[in-house]
Amino acid sequence: MPSTESKIVRRIVTIFVSILCIVLLGYAAIIVIAELGLGGRAPHPQVVGTFDSFVQASSYGRCSGLIVTPKGTWLVGGLDKEPTKAELTVPSSATLLEHLPDGTVLKDLASDILQNSGVSILREGITLISRLDAHKHFQIVAAAPGTACLYPTPDGATLFVSTGLQYHPKGTKKGDTENAFFRSDDQGKHWSLMPDGWFHNSGFGAQLQSTQFIDNQRVWATGNRIAPSVQFRSTFGIYYSFDQGRSVLPAVSDVLLQGLWTDKPPTSDEMDAVSDTTSGTDNETSVFLAPLDEANARVWLSRKEWKPSTEDSTENSIADFNTNEANIHWDGSRWQLGTIEHVPHVFIQKAAQSPDGKVFAILSRAMSDGHKGPTTIAVLNRKTLQWDEIRKIPDPFLLLGSDGVYVEALYAGRNALVLSAGYGAEVATGMRYSSKSAAISAEATYYSLDQGHTWTKLALAQYQTPIGFDAEHDRLFWLGKDAPFQDMRIQAYDLAP
Repeated sequence: MPSTESKIVRRIVTIFVSILCIVLLGYAAIIVIAELGLGGRAPHPQVVGTFDSFVQASSYGRCSGLIVTPKGTWLVGGLDKEPTKAELTVPSSATLLEHLPDGTVLKDLASDILQNSGVSILREGITLISRLDAHKHFQIVAAAPGTACLYPTPDGATLFVSTGLQYHPKGTKKGDTENAFFRSDDQGKHWSLMPDGWFHNSGFGAQLQSTQFIDNQRVWATGNRIAPSVQFRSTFGIYYSFDQGRSVLPAVSDVLLQGLWTDKPPTSDEMDAVSDTTSGTDNETSVFLAPLDEANARVWLSRKEWKPSTEDSTENSIADFNTNEANIHWDGSRWQLGTIEHVPHVFIQKAAQSPDGKVFAILSRAMSDGHKGPTTIAVLNRKTLQWDEIRKIPDPFLLLGSDGVYVEALYAGRNALVLSAGYGAEVATGMRYSSKSAAISAEATYYSLDQGHTWTKLALAQYQTPIGFDAEHDRLFWLGKDAPFQDMRIQAYDLAP
């Protein structure tokens, strides 16, 4: 008979093996659940509407998604190539946003000039603008070649569309072109070309990257101003208009860029890369503006670079993050840029302002040794105008932790915050004769009902993605992103009913 000591040893071994199996199973479960996007809550799910072609909801350009106004719900999508007849049939009732009033078809003049200079670029594709009808179906009301963006006024009465098409406005110098902008005042039934463009000033074409309406008349715009007659010189700027963009007041110029590039001044290509949304590449520049009141706003311009750890290294391992921030003040006759504050080692991935004026941001930090630090959610302190960090952003890999986080979207509603991000991590392969690790990734969407202090994972699988947010009613819109779509429906979660 086995001795008492051997029984104890066997029991200890059994317990040890059981614990080891539980740990390994838990380790594997965390990875599988995170990678497949399993689990999470589904608060008050509902179907918003259906669509006919996957092209209507496909992500194309930075303006794709769903937009809600008091007068209508809009879906913007498209493809980077010409769709086949089987993929898309544009109804005859839809407006083709490529014609001048005299019937002339607009051409991408900038593309022609660049191609003549030896630069090869692709200018194909289509953008569709669809409106939700009374039968909960998204009907195509307009189509534009290439990429296009929809900018409605807050009351939804007026719609502006920017396109990549260009033309020569009357009264401009030879060679100067203006982006083609269209306007509708009857919910997309009829569209008219804006002959003077949008945010037009002194013959310069405004390459808009974002607009931000304060009310139905006052609007901020961020973009590059290009003067083709001056060797296509591009300058970054933020502009303001009291009358829906008919007249323009400059507010911020290139001076805000000073100090972001630590090794050298920015090139014209880097200037052109300034964008209101980050691109997901190793080197990014992003700009955010938050109106504080009728006479004040706050602006942030962030730069992220990854540099080799050594001169002989090809791996991007050293982070160089820099942010410039400043106040903009209206002195009664013009906007004045205040003192520029330089904040080293900080990059603002995303920022969002709620309907009641609160400003939230996702901050990435670089440590003093150049390695990446934590990524946190922060809120703007309206008294100090500095960020009060709330906590690290939630992580689907839990205790395993992520090595890199790229925030796809940050939404701020009246009662809810929404964060959608992609996560990357390195895990041990478990191979006996190899010390290499395997790269894994996951996407997850979380929401918070207490200003970002606690977060709950939403039930969105790996192939499902948020496409828009109704900040007034805290509704998140989403759909499956595998194409062709098996389920031609836009769905929503009511986060704070």
